Amino acid sequence: MPHHGLATDLIDEAVFQPIFVSTIERTTGWAIQEYVSQRKSAIIQDLKRRADDTASALYREPLLAAGYMAMARAGRLGIGNEMLERLSRNVEQLCAIAGSDRR
Repeated sequence: MPHHGLATDLIDEAVFQPIFVSTIERTTGWAIQEYVSQRKSAIIQDLKRRADDTASALYREPLLAAGYMAMARAGRLGIGNEMLERLSRNVEQLCAIAGSDRR
């Protein structure tokens, strides 16, 4: 590379080198932030998926068993299917009414 003299070296050191360094620092900082953000998002999604899988594996069967037991006990209390179905319809209607009042 040809040497242009003292003035060129001073301009290079005073103007161009700081601009290059600043640009490289900003670009590097942005790239690192983007990578960290993407990795954080991927880790959070993976942890949520694992938590869902674990909860399903641990609690699904016991909750289903508790639900079946509750339904069996309701039948033993003398509550017929017709009344349970009517109760279910009434609850749905109440929820619909409550939902329409909120709008």
